[in-house]
Amino acid sequence: WQLFARLFAAGCEQKNDDNDRREPPHVFQTRPVELGCAPSSLRSFARSSTQTSKGCLRVDSEQQGDVLIVGGGIAGLAAAFHLTRRGWTGVHLLEREPALASHSSGRNAAIFRQITEDAVGVALARRSAELLDEGPGGLDGWLERCGGLYVAVGTELVAEAAAQAEASGVAYRLVDHDGLRRLAPVLGRGSARCGLWVDGDGVIDIHAVTEALARAVRAGGGRITTSCNVERILV
Repeated sequence: WQLFARLFAAGCEQKNDDNDRREPPHVFQTRPVELGCAPSSLRSFARSSTQTSKGCLRVDSEQQGDVLIVGGGIAGLAAAFHLTRRGWTGVHLLEREPALASHSSGRNAAIFRQITEDAVGVALARRSAELLDEGPGGLDGWLERCGGLYVAVGTELVAEAAAQAEASGVAYRLVDHDGLRRLAPVLGRGSARCGLWVDGDGVIDIHAVTEALARAVRAGGGRITTSCNVERILV
């Protein structure tokens, strides 16, 4: 599958993925917890918290909540959304930057592709689409369906992709060399000779998704604090 090139005939520009500062969010049950942050960065968060001898802020779980989520990217926001939707109270998300989804979540290509390396990846993509279609309140038009073109130098890989699409119920059409040049003229100078077009592929509006998740978290009683650099958690 590494031989496949991913192209968008509608001229969708691929952005560079910023992986230098990727920090997966973590969920912690507070019983209570001490946050190793500068006190000034948590003033709005710690109205009922107290300064400890270690220079940290002590957060009382009974006052501040049951779940603390560190990181306001797509994973952290999705975790907060699903918890509040299921009735969890006291969900609080902390984000280091002034704005949510400032790094890898907001700067990647956001490609939605239904044909992947195996059937598990296809199933994951389709389930993701179902969940995004359901969406949090206010989310509409999360995907720009500009289509996806998978190309190869020979027919074997294209046949494998077509078989995967057939088995998974993904609509597609085969494209010959002339068709490739019509869809993406730049391919006329390359070695690609055939391909597969998937109408349902496209580019996710990641900012619309993250903003809708944040709105839903707040509407569900969750709290979001930005400009809070959590350095450590002391239990």
